[in-house]
Amino acid sequence: MINIDTHLLDGIEKSALSIAANQLLDDIERPYYDKDHISKDKLWPKLDTRTHRNKIILHLLPLERIGGDEGRTGSRVIIGYFESTKTKNSLAKFSFPILIKILKVEAGTRDVLKEESNNYEKVRDNIDLQADGYAHKLKFCSPIEIDNYDYYCSILFSNFITSTKKLLYDSENQPLLNVNSFSKKLLNLKPDSVDNLEKLIIMVYDRLEVFHKDIKLKKDINLIDEYSWYLRGLEKSNREEWVNLWLNEWADEKHKTVLDFNTKFFNPFFTLERLKSIKNNLHLGCIHGDLHPRNIVFDKDDNPKIIDFGWADVSKHVIKDYVLLEANLRFVMLQTELNYAHIDEISNNIVYTPTFKNNPNDYVNSVLKLIYKIRTIAQPFVTNWDREYIIPLFIVSFGLLKYANSHNNHTASRLTVLKLSNYIMKNVFDEKL
Repeated sequence: MINIDTHLLDGIEKSALSIAANQLLDDIERPYYDKDHISKDKLWPKLDTRTHRNKIILHLLPLERIGGDEGRTGSRVIIGYFESTKTKNSLAKFSFPILIKILKVEAGTRDVLKEESNNYEKVRDNIDLQADGYAHKLKFCSPIEIDNYDYYCSILFSNFITSTKKLLYDSENQPLLNVNSFSKKLLNLKPDSVDNLEKLIIMVYDRLEVFHKDIKLKKDINLIDEYSWYLRGLEKSNREEWVNLWLNEWADEKHKTVLDFNTKFFNPFFTLERLKSIKNNLHLGCIHGDLHPRNIVFDKDDNPKIIDFGWADVSKHVIKDYVLLEANLRFVMLQTELNYAHIDEISNNIVYTPTFKNNPNDYVNSVLKLIYKIRTIAQPFVTNWDREYIIPLFIVSFGLLKYANSHNNHTASRLTVLKLSNYIMKNVFDEKL
C-alpha cells in the first residue's frame, strides 16, 4: 500500500485515502482502451510502473497554506503529490500535484462529491472540445467503507492546474505551489488593471463557448423553478435558519414594503412571491453552473482554467453562467472599506449599460466596466433583458445572502438585493412604492 505522509487527516480519512490512491495508480497501469485508464501524462509522466507501492509516498498539503479557498460542501480539500523513494532522477521522482477532496458520508445523506463527479460526466464531451481550459476529474472513489463505522468516505481526485507542472521545493522541502484565482485579481482591482481583467473575462467565456454552443429557445419556463437551486433553501417549506434571519430583518412575503437604510423598498420576499407567476422563454444549454471568481484559476502564463463541476448541467438557462459572476462583482468580492455612497452608486446601476462617472480612475467605474463586459457577452442569449437577466440576477443575489457574513461587503449584499427588488417591481410589474 502507498504510504501517506500527513498529520492533516484522521485515521478513517487516511485509511480511505490510501485505498483510493492505490486505485488511482492502478488506473495508470490499465490498458489504454480500458474505460478507467488514466494517461501517465496527466498525473506522473515519468512513473516507473514497476515501482513497488510501499516505495511510494503521498505527501499532502492544506489548500489554505498555498493560498486557496476551502469550499462550502463540507468536504476536506487538500493538495497531494506522489514521491517515489526508489527513484533518484528528479524528473521521475515526483508526480504532478493533484487536488483531493475527501467527504465522510452518513447513510441516507447527500454525497456531494458523487454529484460533482456525475455532473462532470454530463458535460465531459463539452470539456474535451477544449481540454486545456478546464480542470479534469482524474478519478472518483466511493463508497470506501471502513469497518465498524456507520458512514463511508468519498474521494475525488482532479488535476491541480493553477501551478507549474514541475514541482519546485523550498528549504522545508515542500512544493512551492500557488493558487492564482480570479478572486485574488479582483481583490487587487485598480483602474489600471481593468483592461487586462476585461480581456481575462473574454477568455473565460471563450472557454465556455464549448458549453454554450448548442442553445435552444424553450417557451413558458417558470423562473423560480428554473433557479430553485440558487435560492439555497429559501423557498423550502422548512426554511433554513439563514432565511429566518432575513425574515426578521425584512418581514415575510405578505408585507409589500420594508424600511432599510432609512429608505422604503419593496420587500424582497414579496417580490420573490410575485415572481412565482412569471414564465419566460429562455435560452437553454449546457452550463458550468457555479462560475464564481474562486472557480476561475490561472496557469503560469495567466491563461484561465475553469474548475469545480458540482453544479454543471445540461439544458439549463445559460444566463446562470453570467449572473452569478456579476453578483460576485457587485458584492461578494467588493472592497470592504468602500463607503456607502460608492456602494449605492454600484447597486443603482441595474440597467443594461451602466452610467460611468467622468473620472476614469475611479474604483466604482472599474467594477461597472467589468459588469458591463460580462453583460455584453451575455447579451446574445437574452431577448427581454429585465425578465431574462435582471430577474435571474435578483434570484441568485438573494440566494447568496445565505453567506452574507462571509462576503467582502455585507452592506453591498443587502443593498443590491433591495435595489433589484425595487427595479423588478417597478419595471416588470409596473408597481409604485
